[in-house]
Formats: sequence, C-alpha cells, structure tokens
Amino acid sequence: MTPEGTKYFESLDDDGYKDFYMKLKQELADAIPVSSNRITTNENFEFDTSIPSELPKKIFLSINIEKDETKQERSVSSAVNDLDHLIRNQFITVISLGESSKYLDKEFGYKRFGKNHS
Repeated sequence: MTPEGTKYFESLDDDGYKDFYMKLKQELADAIPVSSNRITTNENFEFDTSIPSELPKKIFLSINIEKDETKQERSVSSAVNDLDHLIRNQFITVISLGESSKYLDKEFGYKRFGKNHS
C-alpha cells in the first residue's frame, strides 16, 4: 500500500479492517474481472521492513486469487497478470477510483506469495 493508504489503514478499528478488505475484494474482482468469491484474504498484513525508518511506512496486504473451479473464467496466472497491470497503471484504470483499491502501490503492483505462487 502507499504511505497514505498505510496511514489510513492503521487508523481503522477491527470493523474498519473488515470493511476495507470486503470493499477491496469486490473492487479487485470488478476490475480484473473475476467472480468475487475468487478474491480471498486472511486479513493479515505486514509492514515493509525494507523501508528506512525515516521514510513513511508501507504495508503489504494478504490478497489471493483462487483457481476458477467452473473453467469459465480466466486462469489464476492471467488474473494475477491483469491485476498487476491494473495496479501499476492505476492512473488510467478503475483501480484509482476504488475506495480501498486507490491505496494500492503502483510501484509494487501485485505479487503472488505462498500457496498460489508458482
């Protein structure tokens, strides 16, 4: 997330976190587009420890794109690639218009980690 998004995210209470993630999941599903049930999160986040302490903080959000069981939608790989491009080019995509997605860092984009990484 951007430093502004991190500051906003840190100001939220537990209900605010849940609401943020719910909106973000729907905004990402609409932008890619994929079924909203394919965008999942465990609502975990972590601070980017590579940033020097004198610079504004940034956080990483845990967001996954699940496999399409219906075989009617784009593959995980295609959806990940699309989402990365949408975030990196957000100034010309719907990502910048979302209440939650506008805080995604265009320099970072979307990266796969964990079980969905191949």
